Amino acid sequence: AYDPAAVVPPYYPQYDASYFPYEEPERDQQPQQQSQDQQRQQPPQQSQQQPPQPAPQPAPQPAPHPAPQAGAYQIPEQVPIAPGLHPDLLVPPNAPYARYSVEDILQMPGREGLPILDPDLRPGTTWFRATNKVGKSVGNLIRSNFRHAHPNWTLTPDHVRITWFKVFAQKWNWPLGINETVKAEFYKKAGARLKNIVGDWKEKWTHYGDDSKQSYLSEDVWTNLKACWNLPESVQRSLTCCAARMTRDAEGNLPIPHTSGQIPHAQRALEMAAAEGAPPTLARLYILTHQHADGTFSHPRAEQLCNDVDARIQEVQTQLTQENPDGAPVELSPIEQDKIFEQVAPKKRGRIPGIGSVNDVPRARVEHAARREADSSFRRDLETANRTIADHNDKFKVMANIFDMLLGSTPHVDPSVASAWQSMRSSFAGPDPTPEQQANLEREADERTADLFDDINLNV
Repeated sequence: AYDPAAVVPPYYPQYDASYFPYEEPERDQQPQQQSQDQQRQQPPQQSQQQPPQPAPQPAPQPAPHPAPQAGAYQIPEQVPIAPGLHPDLLVPPNAPYARYSVEDILQMPGREGLPILDPDLRPGTTWFRATNKVGKSVGNLIRSNFRHAHPNWTLTPDHVRITWFKVFAQKWNWPLGINETVKAEFYKKAGARLKNIVGDWKEKWTHYGDDSKQSYLSEDVWTNLKACWNLPESVQRSLTCCAARMTRDAEGNLPIPHTSGQIPHAQRALEMAAAEGAPPTLARLYILTHQHADGTFSHPRAEQLCNDVDARIQEVQTQLTQENPDGAPVELSPIEQDKIFEQVAPKKRGRIPGIGSVNDVPRARVEHAARREADSSFRRDLETANRTIADHNDKFKVMANIFDMLLGSTPHVDPSVASAWQSMRSSFAGPDPTPEQQANLEREADERTADLFDDINLNV
């Protein structure tokens, strides 16, 4: 049987394990203790009647694990995989929601008031890269559930990741159909947040020493984190990452800083779309996120990019105005302006630096809003056309029944005419109606036939 407690030490000591009923396996020492108690209860016998027995040999004990060296980093243990058990249940028995999968949590009652996650960002929903609220929630749950020293996502055991995702499911709600999508995005966001949180702890420790330890970290976790930071490979990796952050481009320039703070660029664009009815252009969003309150830019290259984009837009508009036969000034649409920005702005690994999460949130762009408006207009036109076609089909069916009645009531009808009508009737009036539909059609045909003969008699 799967016994996580026998493999993994208690990961969440602040939780009462008795809340999750769990039967501990019997230990070898218990039968020995019982036999000794029974021997104490037996009456003593004289030594003359029985020769002395040799002292019982103690049961062999398993070889203890070698004690870790002082100051050495201990990698958190993984919970072994149990065949036939749901992956969400592969956690220590005293972990939060140990007996529930994420699917179980999502179907619990009372979740109507939780914020909803939706990658399509329907009204009343949000998503990971569209706002900083989700990232803050992930960071808070990591801090409050940091029980072992796992300094990065690679060294974080699977059962810890699963437990964090279960805790996250208590804060947010989403449909079961996108559970795997939410899980993948959560793991991506949790890995980034964990890196930032532990990096912040390490930076404070290098400046202030042990005085920088957070109150929610235990002494064992803090000692193990310091041991990890002092490893030669950790020191080398830190130096490599620091050098990568200061990497210059082909022209020797460092990355351009922005002025958006902790608010994602996509969130700013969506807020403007809610207030103005449409997202801003990329050029306008770039100015808002790279300009200070006094109007100065965060970097000269940011100002140069804005000037280049504006000059290119003015050039294209002037050329189109000159080519216009009427001579009226031509102004580019927001979509055309965004295309010019994409042409002028530099690229890095297929992305546009400077617009942040807008690269990953299509709804925050003008093109997506225009496409949605076009789709909505097309959908309205299609619904109108369907209603018109349905109305015409009803009229065709009535006319077909009128023609049937005329053929049936007219003597000496040419057989070729009747045969031709029967061959084309299905394409003219559609498939044969049901008995109820046939009765309605005959009633309408009688009414229209009567109206037709009344008109004929009035005109005679």
